[in-house]
Amino acid sequence: MYYVPVCLHVIYPAFVPTRQKKFPDINPDRFIQSADNFSALYKDAEKITSKLSTSRTFSVEVMEHAQQSNHNEVVAMFKQLNLLHPFTLDYNPDNLTVVLTKRTGDYECCKLTLAIRWM
Repeated sequence: MYYVPVCLHVIYPAFVPTRQKKFPDINPDRFIQSADNFSALYKDAEKITSKLSTSRTFSVEVMEHAQQSNHNEVVAMFKQLNLLHPFTLDYNPDNLTVVLTKRTGDYECCKLTLAIRWM
């Protein structure tokens, strides 16, 4: 009995270069403006974190209302902080998430998300 070696040669198709997609010219104006507007969101974030860290009663009330799924009460408490920008709140058994948004003209220029753990 004879052994006949079998070799399989894979032939790959020749490389066909594709055309590179042309990107638009770079204009950093909006990017710079968004970065500049971001500092205003930091001020609102400072109000939130300052209130939560210095007022135990505020923190307890937020947690109690969140635990009872009183979303409107939690939102009302945050509105009392006189934040300058719109915000959305979300919470679960582990943390509170606050998303601050700044609009400039017809577009949303920047968002700042605070995820504050409570468990």
